[in-house]
Amino acid sequence: DGIFSMRLKEGAHDFFFNHDEYAPKSVRGQIVSATQPLIVETSLDPAVEISGRVTRSGSGIENVRVSAFSTGVSQTNSSATTGPDGSFTITGLAPGSVFLDIRKEEEFIGERRNVTAPQRDYNIEIAPGGTVTGRVIDKSSRKPVTTFQAGISTSGAGGGMMRMGPPQVRDFNTDDGTFRLDHVPPGATVLVASAAGYTSGRMNITVEEGKTLADVEMELDTGVKLTGRVTGPTGGGLGEVQVSVLPSATGGFGAGGMMSRTSTDSNGEYSLEALSPGEETIAFSHPKYVGTRKTVTLEGREKRLDVQLSSGFRVTGVVVTESGAPVAEANVSISGSQRQALTNANGAFEIDNVGEGRHRFVATKSGFATGTLNDVDVSSGAPVRITLPTGSSIYGRVSGLSADELSVTVVDARGPQGSASASVDAQGNYRIEGAPSGTVQVGASVVTRAVGRKSSSMKTIDLAPGGSQQVDIEFRGDIAIRGRVMRNGAPLRGGSIMFSGRGGAQPTSSATIDDQGGYTVTGLEPGEYSVQVMDMQRFSPHSTNYVVRGSATFDIDYRTSSLRGRVLDAATNEPLDSVSIQLRPVTTGADSFRLMARSAVSDSAGTFVVDDVPPGNYTATASRDGYGNYVSDVRVTERSDSIEMKLSRNDGVLLKFVDARDGRTISGWAIVFDQQGRVAFDSRSPMMWGGSDSDLRLPLAPGSYTATVTASGMAARTVTLNSPSNQTIPLSPGGTLLVVSKHPQPRRIRLIESSGYAYPRTSPNPGSRQLLPNPGTTTLQNIAAGAYTIQLLGDNDAVLDSKQVVVAEGQTATTEI
Repeated sequence: DGIFSMRLKEGAHDFFFNHDEYAPKSVRGQIVSATQPLIVETSLDPAVEISGRVTRSGSGIENVRVSAFSTGVSQTNSSATTGPDGSFTITGLAPGSVFLDIRKEEEFIGERRNVTAPQRDYNIEIAPGGTVTGRVIDKSSRKPVTTFQAGISTSGAGGGMMRMGPPQVRDFNTDDGTFRLDHVPPGATVLVASAAGYTSGRMNITVEEGKTLADVEMELDTGVKLTGRVTGPTGGGLGEVQVSVLPSATGGFGAGGMMSRTSTDSNGEYSLEALSPGEETIAFSHPKYVGTRKTVTLEGREKRLDVQLSSGFRVTGVVVTESGAPVAEANVSISGSQRQALTNANGAFEIDNVGEGRHRFVATKSGFATGTLNDVDVSSGAPVRITLPTGSSIYGRVSGLSADELSVTVVDARGPQGSASASVDAQGNYRIEGAPSGTVQVGASVVTRAVGRKSSSMKTIDLAPGGSQQVDIEFRGDIAIRGRVMRNGAPLRGGSIMFSGRGGAQPTSSATIDDQGGYTVTGLEPGEYSVQVMDMQRFSPHSTNYVVRGSATFDIDYRTSSLRGRVLDAATNEPLDSVSIQLRPVTTGADSFRLMARSAVSDSAGTFVVDDVPPGNYTATASRDGYGNYVSDVRVTERSDSIEMKLSRNDGVLLKFVDARDGRTISGWAIVFDQQGRVAFDSRSPMMWGGSDSDLRLPLAPGSYTATVTASGMAARTVTLNSPSNQTIPLSPGGTLLVVSKHPQPRRIRLIESSGYAYPRTSPNPGSRQLLPNPGTTTLQNIAAGAYTIQLLGDNDAVLDSKQVVVAEGQTATTEI
């Protein structure tokens, strides 16, 4: 009869309804109380369909999986597989915006379309692509490899994101090692081949639409065998330890596109075959022991790596209220770890297998503000006592959104003591229990899988502990920016566009791009915006700026080119493979989007291609373990010449990070700048997975450099590095800086250290920080001890005011600007 009942804990809950014949629906932000029954009534609308065909040159393609993801109820999706004529019908959808993911790995089909449901007779035409033919041989004997897999790589990096996945490959069994790949997508791509007992081969190629790239020769090497034994704290062998090669720019995937991983036997022994030579990071994990990562240089035919796992520490503690009363069923977690526990009726908890070091403990429970305890040294064995502050309440109404947008809207409250959030109901009402007190920023966000993010302007309030305040949030609907996105003379389809307020307090809004390149973005306010177009087919971003003054048309027509080159050993002129190439735009502003690096990896011939690059000035950096890096200024045009980069062998810089308070080894990262201010190396790069638990190898050419170094919970430092060398870097938590604004509106500030660089220096053109409006106080934690200049910034980063301040280790400094 349509009636349901269930027993739930007290608090806010979201309900999701699904039925084969009806559109999915959500009812969010419902408050369950032990004293008053909750009655949830809703009506379901009939489901709609999307039907059509997937074709190539007018002929249907069979067995293509077409998946539909709604921009509304994010927990639901539907899919279908095309029939012999390429037809498909996807049912069970709600009306509205949907994005389609079209995929058939064996025919290299991987596309995306944005459509509106319902939709009939929707035709998805797949480009024919090109053909690649060639031969796979043993590198040493030059004899054909007869049983192998060949295909193209799906990995890539751009826009600050990393896409990792197994290659799209086909099986081959030929007497002469030949292969033929049809329908390869046009453009720059990575051809891969693998076989049992061999490392994977890579070759950077360019495929042209309707043409054949013939007689490609792929050489496979037998590689390196990694063996070892994993022992426990007492020295006995540990079985069932997971041993994995972490994905990297060149490694991680073995034969068949599967991750290179294994498990130890009952004696703790393990073996990984056919690994690529060079530096790789190996991860060891076991549910009852503290996991670890080790960096190993693979060379020769066999390498051994023995590892001992520790049982770690057992941490006990209690969670209490401010009055000292125990808090039951509070969740306690350790930041940066998967270790967590629930408190019992007495508020007590236990967490086993915690690694050595200083950790941050976080306790949460509905109705309370977040409780945190920083810098806990677990080796002391002292019980941990976490206090949950009295939670405050924030309630109100969100307006200016459609019913579909409200179904995926969340309101966040962020303050110096933590954060809390709540869903929005169908009428736009929300209530946050357990909000932090003090200066709190409140904003609403619409988060969908198809579009991305749409957020309101932030509102700043002063909230007393245990207090309650109403905050209504309005998304403006009177401004709409419409336009068309063209890429290389053709409409960009299946992508997205995002407008992000450059001041930090302005709203953010994104939209999908349709098959004609059209888009409509709403919810914006007047001001300066950074605009990012993401081409999801090629995983490449394009960035620009736009000033919103009112509703308008903003067309984007951009062109892309390719940077091609070759990397050689400077001493022998032999080609170098597995060299990571980073391409960073040269900019004069603090636009973070434009500072995102594009990446590529050289193949066995030393060649590389960075595709889909907008013309402009860039810094190109080539890095490989065992060599000094190469940094060069390049200009990319529509017809750029190929560049040559030569690397010389050099040990580089080995950094060891330690806690300045006790000398304990910690894990850190570094951004290195050369004498021209260019980024010479960035260990945060998505192509650099880091090293072992402590040491960091920087492949720098001989010379002097400056670097920003830091670690979790530590203050960033600027240090001088000389290559080659081994250096130990002590890091400390630093101090806290409280900045009080004199202005009723949000402003931006920049912290300048005595060297003249912005702090912390994370790019050639570091950005600014958001300053809370008066009477709010902005808290800047983990600031290195020293003298600084605070700059108040206006439009185009004009300095409107400045103030001197001194920060002392472990102390709090307060200033007003």
